[in-house]
Order: sequence, then structure tokens, then C-alpha cells
Amino acid sequence: MGINDRDRLKKLAEIASVQQQLRTGHPPKQVDAAFVGDALVMVLHDALTTVEKKLAQDPKAGDQLQAFHRELFQNSSNTMKHEIARVTGRAVRETVSELETGAGSLVYAPATGVMIQVYMLSPWASPDKKTLDEPLDSSSIERAEDDGLRITPPQDG
Repeated sequence: MGINDRDRLKKLAEIASVQQQLRTGHPPKQVDAAFVGDALVMVLHDALTTVEKKLAQDPKAGDQLQAFHRELFQNSSNTMKHEIARVTGRAVRETVSELETGAGSLVYAPATGVMIQVYMLSPWASPDKKTLDEPLDSSSIERAEDDGLRITPPQDG
């Protein structure tokens, strides 16, 4: 990770902290940010109030709290999307504030007050493109897939 990525991530973490405080009135204790492929992952530590953490211990109230924060995030994410685009030069294609599985929630941990937000970013433009908003053409994608660097898992047996 280059110095520019570290600076960008620090700036995005600061913005996420301010946005959470504006959105809920409660700032997170800490925000961690990382680029994972074409995703920006933001971990907001201690993002819930003490009352919200207590409510989250009850299954029904926890479900309502989760739904409330999901709606709050979806309704207020445009500002953060704009800031991400401004800082990274890449548009946000979609956002995820929660992922459901059969075993429960992967990205929302209300009992601990940790929230994880995932922003899927547009791909980087190829060097010959004039703007970052233009999508890659299919020949660029085909070349990238056939660069000889793909690692396949060994076959059993």
C-alpha cells in the first residue's frame, strides 16, 4: 500500500467518523478503513450508544435496531459516496451495510457496537482512458484475465 492509499484511508476514516456522528449523534470510538480489491471496507468501532447495545441484546429489539440502522445508512450514504469518489477518484457502484446468512449477520454486530460498511468501487480506468468514470472495455478485461498470473488451486487426487 502506497503513501497515497494510507492518506486516502485516513481521510476516509475521518469522514466516516464525522458522518456517523452527524447521522446518529454518537461518534464511533475508532474507524478502520481498508481497500480490499475493488471494495472499501470501513469498520466503525463502538458505533452504538450504550442504550442501543442494551436494546440489541433482546432479539426483537435488536432486529428493529438493525432495521433502523440499515435504513439510516441507506438514506444517508449519498454524502459518503460523494466523499469516497472525491478522495479516491472512483465512483461507488453499490453499498452494503449488512449481509445476512443462515448463521446470522456478517457485517452488523450490535451487541459489541461494531458496524461494518462496504462500498464497492468502480474499476480503475485503464491508462489510455481520459476519465475515471469510463468503464473498462471488454478487451481490457480479457487481457487482464489472461495475464498468466492466475493461480488455480491444486487438484485433489
